[in-house]
Amino acid sequence: MINGEVIKEIRKKSGQSQFELAQACELSQTYLSQIENGKKTPNLSTLEAICKQLSVPLPVLTLLSIEREDIPANKRDLYDRLYPTIKTMLSELFD
Repeated sequence: MINGEVIKEIRKKSGQSQFELAQACELSQTYLSQIENGKKTPNLSTLEAICKQLSVPLPVLTLLSIEREDIPANKRDLYDRLYPTIKTMLSELFD
């Protein structure tokens, strides 16, 4: 599942207000706020529009949305070591 906090973080880094992103994606600001706060789950076409406006490929958004609890318990040590580096690398690529 896409983490709305990731969308919010990327949006803020891009310098777009919630209103600007919502308008560019033809969404209401309220709906975008609900997505960013985890209250609504956007459909694929909405995610694609958001990704396009944020200049971030959907697979990158998906990868950044992986949470520790999504990882099998026996692999969490590896996740804890790799994820910060992967996140930094992807952030540098798509900032």
